[in-house]
Amino acid sequence: MQRSQSQLVVFFCFVGVMVASLLLAALLSPPVFHALGMFPFHRVFNRTAEFVFLVGALGLIRRLAAGDRATLGFGGPYSRQLAMAFLGWCVGICLLSATVLALFMLGIREWKPGQQVSLSVLLDLLPAALLSGLAVGAIEETFFRGAMFGGIRQRGSAAMTVILTSILYSAVHFLGGKFRIPAEQVDWSSGFVLLSKYFAAFAHPLAIVDDFVALALLGVFLAVVRERTGYVALCIGLHAGFVTVIGLAHKASVAVFDQPWSFLIGHMNGIVGWLVALAAAATSVAVIAWPTSRAPESPPGATDWDSTP
Repeated sequence: MQRSQSQLVVFFCFVGVMVASLLLAALLSPPVFHALGMFPFHRVFNRTAEFVFLVGALGLIRRLAAGDRATLGFGGPYSRQLAMAFLGWCVGICLLSATVLALFMLGIREWKPGQQVSLSVLLDLLPAALLSGLAVGAIEETFFRGAMFGGIRQRGSAAMTVILTSILYSAVHFLGGKFRIPAEQVDWSSGFVLLSKYFAAFAHPLAIVDDFVALALLGVFLAVVRERTGYVALCIGLHAGFVTVIGLAHKASVAVFDQPWSFLIGHMNGIVGWLVALAAAATSVAVIAWPTSRAPESPPGATDWDSTP
């Protein structure tokens, strides 16, 4: 019980840094917006929050003594990490491509009307999708399956660590929204007005439950990979592969919401939904059951889900 409480304390420390970042962004974004005078206000707000969060998270990681390479999941030779990242990217591409293919076969995703889709078109879209995948994978995995996972896992069981990081990972995808404030209306209170709309998606939980569960289970899959192998680089590659496929599918096709199987996709991007949730759950079970061993540089306890490293 004491270990679980310790893990919860660390978890809420990370949540507290996020909340503080949003509050400071609400306070600082109007003067930053007027000083820069060239970016939309919502982007200034988001970037300010991200910068403040980065500073706060680095301070928290140092406070928790969780900044060493092994705890962050970057133990071992860099060549091995690159190999793991590339392997993860290939596996991520294959896993999500199979899921997207199933969506096409079920008639709940189709090529954009009037667009001649060919290999050359997909290759044209690939660079942007790759760049987005690498950026998102590196940033999100370094935080969620790197710093946050390592900081919580030091203090208790893998199971609790997987659950806590996965819930927060899913939740942050629903922050923000499409609320905009025109430049001429921005004043000292605009940051707090924008912040008041930041959690609007959670006002209608039934509308996001499929996306939320799917993202949480994807987080579980990535966290299980992190625990079983010790390599965040593998998680980065997997995540980058997922985002690459989503980017390509989103640009070249559209979701169909009036078919019998349309309940399998959510409304966030028309891809993530109950089918992805089922696939993520199945692959998580497979990774848990698969015999493996951690890198010797990584924290021990790879197969004991109730142990503290």
